Order: sequence, then structure tokens, then C-alpha cells
Amino acid sequence: MKYAIVALVMLLVLPATTFAQEKYKSPKDACMQNLQDVKGAYANKDIGEKASVEVAKLIEISEHLCQQGNFAYARDLLALARGMLATE
Repeated sequence: MKYAIVALVMLLVLPATTFAQEKYKSPKDACMQNLQDVKGAYANKDIGEKASVEVAKLIEISEHLCQQGNFAYARDLLALARGMLATE
């Protein structure tokens, strides 16, 4: 049952991910746009001081990873930063 749910989620997520990447000319463009989105969210942050410092570090590292071509690692770190910035 677990495997069926995981397979269903993957079938729904993978096409959306592929579609999102198609609107950019290259993976680096997608990475840099993702970075700019997180930087924009960071500019309007509503989190504590300690979390703010950690998010700033994640953004800095992600920017370096995007420049170096390590897009998968940058995407993971930016997702973490976005989660830390999320507010209800």
C-alpha cells in the first residue's frame, strides 16, 4: 500500500517538476530564479533572529552552488530555506 501511494505521488510530482523546468533556458536559470524567489521571501521575513541568520547562510551557500552547477544541492537547500521562511 505504501509503495502504491509513493508511486502515485511520484507520477503527480515528476510531470509538474518537468513542466516547471521547461520554462527556463537552462537549469542554471531555474536555479537562479529559485534563489531570487527565496531572497525575496527573506526580504519580507517574519521569523526570529536566529532562524534569520541560518536562512541567510543557506541562501549564501545555495548561491555558490548555483554558480558552480550543483543545482540539485542548491534546490534542496533553497527548499529548506523556503520552509524556514514559511508563515501561516
